[in-house]
Amino acid sequence: MSTGFFKKFMVPVILLAGFSTAMWADFYVIPINKKVEHVILVAKKGGDFTDVKAAMDSITDANETNRYLVYVGPGVYTVTETINLKPYVTLKGSGVNATLLKGAVSNDSLASSAIISGAWNAGILELTAFNTGGGTYSIGIYNNTQDPFIRNVTTIGAGGTNNYGIYNSSSAPIISNSGAYSYDGTVCYGIFNTSNSFPVIQDTEILANGGTDSNYGIYDSSSGSTINGVNIEVQGGSSSYAIYSTSSNPSINNVTAHAYNSTYNYGIYFDRSNATVTNVITSVYAGDSNSNNFGIYNTRNSDTQMTDVTVQAGGGAKSRGIYNDSSSPTMINVTATAKDAVSSLGILNISSSPKIFHSTISGETDDISGGSPICHYTVGIVGTTYKDLNTSCQ
Repeated sequence: MSTGFFKKFMVPVILLAGFSTAMWADFYVIPINKKVEHVILVAKKGGDFTDVKAAMDSITDANETNRYLVYVGPGVYTVTETINLKPYVTLKGSGVNATLLKGAVSNDSLASSAIISGAWNAGILELTAFNTGGGTYSIGIYNNTQDPFIRNVTTIGAGGTNNYGIYNSSSAPIISNSGAYSYDGTVCYGIFNTSNSFPVIQDTEILANGGTDSNYGIYDSSSGSTINGVNIEVQGGSSSYAIYSTSSNPSINNVTAHAYNSTYNYGIYFDRSNATVTNVITSVYAGDSNSNNFGIYNTRNSDTQMTDVTVQAGGGAKSRGIYNDSSSPTMINVTATAKDAVSSLGILNISSSPKIFHSTISGETDDISGGSPICHYTVGIVGTTYKDLNTSCQ
């Protein structure tokens, strides 16, 4: 892992000299605008506790009118068991570069393989949760039917067989101004969503790399993420997906999605999904001369709505700007480019009838190939030859 994981989220360190809990009598948790009634200080010296889990476990009477703040001072805090948040409690560090909760909390149970397990009406703020793994699962933050707000947090899952920055099951957390990272092992997920999870992910960086099998930035299964202002980068292994969506309906806006250095690289992959994609840049490029690269991949009735999208695919054996299989997406103001591969197609359609408006489609082998596409005010470029495509995209 590079030190760049931490640099982006630098925030000021809060000094603890002369600290007293009385200073927090009128402290408010900003995301929910609720006054905190109790403050528990975790610190290396001079606090109420030196252990974060012990501080959290000490709370037995939190409720809507009796909220708690567990404030964790600067330092590295070793975690040996999952810290289970409680409703109406906010866990707040001193900044992602100041407060580090770190441990090898990893076994064959999802629920007990996380540094932090979320709760509804709870919050996680301004800290780093780093699971170094060692077992089947390694998770930074785990949410099961929980909806915490997560802000200014770096969360890392690494060293396990299956690694997750954040794992959501039947949950709808709000994740903002944060970083979700996973690396090494067999499979890596930045943010994993399943079983009707509807997270809001905004202004966040997501990285997944080094999984020998697969690497996923955001994974949606029977879910519907709202993704806005997010930068995603994935690489390595047999396959890499910046965004993977199966039987889901995500909303993707103002996103950059990059996948590279795998045998199969996918910017955004839709399977039986109806998504809206707006103001997105995605690029994929070869891991080697045998790699296959797909900027946006639509399959099994994925009728994606794409507006103001730029797609680039390059290198390897096959590069496809947009690949449609049994799908009929609508594309408005789309630029799709494929180049530097043995076969480079701007758009490839298999049993598909996309509608393409006000777009530019470029491929060194062919601009648009196959299917029954419909074009309006669209330019095709094959190599260096420009042509205005007619209604049948010819």
